[in-house]
Amino acid sequence: MKNIRDMMEVRDLSFAYGDQPVLRDMNFAVPAGKITTVLGANGSGKSTLFHLMTKNLKARSGSILLEGQTIEEIKLLDFARRVAIVGQSNTAPGDIKVEELVSYGRTPFRSFSQRFRTRSEEDERLISRAMEIADVEKYRDRQVGTLSGGQKQRVWIAMALAQNTKLLFLDEPTAFLDIRYQVRILKLIRRLNREYGVTVMMVLHDMNQAIRYSDSILGLKDGAIVCAGPPDEVFTSDMIEKIYGIRLETVCAGGNRFVLQV
Repeated sequence: MKNIRDMMEVRDLSFAYGDQPVLRDMNFAVPAGKITTVLGANGSGKSTLFHLMTKNLKARSGSILLEGQTIEEIKLLDFARRVAIVGQSNTAPGDIKVEELVSYGRTPFRSFSQRFRTRSEEDERLISRAMEIADVEKYRDRQVGTLSGGQKQRVWIAMALAQNTKLLFLDEPTAFLDIRYQVRILKLIRRLNREYGVTVMMVLHDMNQAIRYSDSILGLKDGAIVCAGPPDEVFTSDMIEKIYGIRLETVCAGGNRFVLQV
């Protein structure tokens, strides 16, 4: 991918389910080489925005551009070669082995006839690299159904890494995980960004995790962006109340800002 300032742009984006507006007049950019996190209360439009930006829904008005090209113009196969996606609910047969599942990340780069042949050296290299980065190499021959929730999440991220794209979408990657695996997943995401230059767009619920692991925050309420910027600017008591309808205090400790949620 060419090195440009913004990986994606959203322009005048609106969406409705029937007569019910969900998103309205959204304008923002996803800067290349950064971690952008979307936050908002339930029903704020986070999931709808995620599905629009990953071509699972089609915008009613406005446009979404990937490196200057509207995603409507990009075929799904080409999109999969440029964008990796890890959704919130991922399923796979319990008896499939980890290596095989991760190998599916190479599917967009193989023709139909090649999918039934031996993997290329490049495929093997990228599959092994993805498993090593995600720390699931040791599970290579394990059945996915035997893994814990946190281990499975790292396998899904490894499959996305096998695509070898520069843009990664994650929908609530820490959902349903205990705190140990939440931190491990977030540290992995930050490593992908800092060491491997992957641009990340993710949806999170936890404000303190967003503060620590994000470069930029988008705060949604009722389908509109109510704030955007660095975490230290977004997470004020006034802005939290604007996003969530509840006033919470923030404190600084060790040079970091935290939201007091209890």
